Amino acid sequence: MNKYSLIFEMCHCKKHNLYDNKLVEKLFIDMLSSSGFTVITTMKHDFEPQGLTFVAILSESHALVHSYPEEERLSIDIYTCSEPDKLENFIELATQEFEPGKYFFKVLDRNRLVGD
Repeated sequence: MNKYSLIFEMCHCKKHNLYDNKLVEKLFIDMLSSSGFTVITTMKHDFEPQGLTFVAILSESHALVHSYPEEERLSIDIYTCSEPDKLENFIELATQEFEPGKYFFKVLDRNRLVGD
């Protein structure tokens, strides 16, 4: 079984209103589904005065998004037990959807055992 983690930061996201938590949730679910992930259930917490933590339990594992609208920033973590092409698809969709001024991502191969 393959295991990978994505750490993904998008800053200066101008395309959507990140203060709209419902929109961020919908776009996140849509991007996960369009990337080939299967969303089983979700959970969220809306912060006051702004911000969101949203968790999607996937058949492949889990995905999280944290919004920082005052910074025009999204932080995303995905853990998957599937092929890394789903992560590549997600990165491409997310950068198209949110049009960040800057972004950073790292895909971690969690298939290696310590000492290998």
